[in-house]
Amino acid sequence: MTQSLAYKAIMEKKQRKEAMQQHRAENNIFRVRNCVEDKFEYISMVEAFWKSIQDKDLDQKTKDFVWMVAYDAHWSGTHWLRPSMKPELQQRAVCSHCGVIEDLEHKM
Repeated sequence: MTQSLAYKAIMEKKQRKEAMQQHRAENNIFRVRNCVEDKFEYISMVEAFWKSIQDKDLDQKTKDFVWMVAYDAHWSGTHWLRPSMKPELQQRAVCSHCGVIEDLEHKM
């Protein structure tokens, strides 16, 4: 394998990962947008969402939380169901009260 082929393979893998993360974020923002529309009868724009998390009035912890929600980066729900996880850790994926997958939406 040449350095050029290795570099191309690394870059392709990185682009696939970024595309998957972007798709996940778009789905989460779409869900948030629908929720806002249902509760407040206000249709927000995706650009407004990204601009709002850069607002200087928000503290950094809030910005970080919103970013992690958008990118599904919190360790909850199906993150614990990865095959590499030990069985005792996989149990964290399921709500102990009702038995459904315990993601952030379920916790709220």
